[in-house]
Amino acid sequence: MSIRRENISTISLITMLVIFVGTVIAVQLTTVYMSAGWLFILYMIYLLRPVSRGVRDVSLLSMLYLLGYWLCMYLSVFIKEYLNLVDFPREFIIASSRLSLIGFIIPFLVFRIINKSTTDYLKKGSFTETIYFPLIWKGVKDPIWRFLLIPWSVCALFSIFGMVLGGITIRSKGLFPVMILHFIMNMLFVFSGLIFNM
Repeated sequence: MSIRRENISTISLITMLVIFVGTVIAVQLTTVYMSAGWLFILYMIYLLRPVSRGVRDVSLLSMLYLLGYWLCMYLSVFIKEYLNLVDFPREFIIASSRLSLIGFIIPFLVFRIINKSTTDYLKKGSFTETIYFPLIWKGVKDPIWRFLLIPWSVCALFSIFGMVLGGITIRSKGLFPVMILHFIMNMLFVFSGLIFNM
């Protein structure tokens, strides 16, 4: 699954946007059973051959995201319940429950093992690649390592920051720079009290 730079019609682009954004919103507002129904619909879209390759790729991406979301949710509940039984401090339980985020990666990792893709985003990556700010591909050219110096107040714009992290992943050709940046942002959340004062 690699979306090539090809001429994508406006209708296909809007369809891809609706499929993925709809999946991200719907999975958070529905039950696991409704998500299973949405997973079936996405699979049917993926199987339709008249549908453009981009739309099929985004429906596959959405299926992997949906599976990862529920895997993450169940891992989080399991970790919290287990650590509550062992009577660990609340802060340790909250910090440890962040390990459940690995649930998001597992479906993509399994897919990567099954289908060798041309772009390997799970490799180390490079801090020396450049990115453009503020729009990732357009703007002022900057090395990726400079984004490690972003002050914690920028974390309030986490939705935009998520797009920046996605752009950094693509431009650095790996996850390592994003993992380091995400770790720093999480530490800043902890030190500022935003995580433990939920």
